[in-house]
Amino acid sequence: MDVYRAGANWTASSATWNSSSGSTYSGAVLLSSTRVGNKGWYEFDITEAYNYWLRPGISNYGLLFKMRVESASENYWRQFASAAYSDSSKLPYITVVYDEPASLSINPSSIQLYTGEQFSPSAVITPPGAAYGIMYWSSSNTGVASIDYATGKITAKSPGTTTISAVMNTGSANLSASCTLTVLSGSPPAKADGEYYIFNNWCCKPSMIKDGSMTDGTKVWQMNWSSSNASSMKWKATRLYNGYYLFRPLNSSTLAMSAYSSTVTIKNIGSSNSANDVPYHAQWRITKYSDGKVKLSPRSNTSLCMQTNRANNGAAEDIILASSTPEYAYYRLVETDDYVPTTGISIPTDIYLLKNGTYTFSLSSCLPTQPLRNTAGKSRMPG
Repeated sequence: MDVYRAGANWTASSATWNSSSGSTYSGAVLLSSTRVGNKGWYEFDITEAYNYWLRPGISNYGLLFKMRVESASENYWRQFASAAYSDSSKLPYITVVYDEPASLSINPSSIQLYTGEQFSPSAVITPPGAAYGIMYWSSSNTGVASIDYATGKITAKSPGTTTISAVMNTGSANLSASCTLTVLSGSPPAKADGEYYIFNNWCCKPSMIKDGSMTDGTKVWQMNWSSSNASSMKWKATRLYNGYYLFRPLNSSTLAMSAYSSTVTIKNIGSSNSANDVPYHAQWRITKYSDGKVKLSPRSNTSLCMQTNRANNGAAEDIILASSTPEYAYYRLVETDDYVPTTGISIPTDIYLLKNGTYTFSLSSCLPTQPLRNTAGKSRMPG
């Protein structure tokens, strides 16, 4: 049995078996179907029709029930009780189930911005699919950050903290949620959706996906620069606006750099870049220092930081997580468009300088912001 939303007006006296025709179905829209057998109650989903009738200016012409196959020889017909039926226990009825939200939360659950930035958090309701009500936003300290009460867009004004609150009126209940916003001075350590190479500050080797294998659990290691592996060395830094970043391989929308194990790997975390959806082991805090180098710590354990597993300058090394901070635990984020590999650079083994003299070294091509360092008589720079 098929049920349609009737598309034209009709009268009970004219809608008979003998008088029905093709015009009866003019503009009718199929809603749902149910297999009908012996006597009993049957349900039909008419949600689409109900929502349609609620629109302003829409006429309700009722429902049309029709057997999928109609044949007198096969006895393909059924009788249903109408609203005028004499037995009140068999009258048809409509059940309306409202999707009222049960709870409200703010994503991200804590927000970190820099002075002058704007950001719009999202309101999340449960259960999924429930209807949103009227939302109002507020900030407890408008000197730190103001917020548009209707849209929820935040404007960070000065360093400090404030509480961001959201209230939703659903018609039957009021739901509320809040989170802490911290406003910092300065600028973010990385662009919101910047594309970067991650160079080790000690040996100037880039972090890359081992053997270019884009599979869950593959190690992230560092090795000498190679143009053939350049695509496996590029990372997209997605800012989560909660004080952490997500690093994805540039050519993957589901994999992410992860601190899931004792060595840094790539893990399949899905395609969502929402702070509430990204697991803690794939969220990274970037601590930036005045000389431009950074330290990368996972949210799953911020006492650890990523670093190479040895201090020497071998061909390739795994990247591990440890609580110590040796020289090889620091990195530099270099935008992919800013880096040009150097070739053919040589520096004299011995350099003689006069005491109290002033000298300037000039390099035509080098890792941007990478200082020239001397350690044990060896000069280190990207090549």
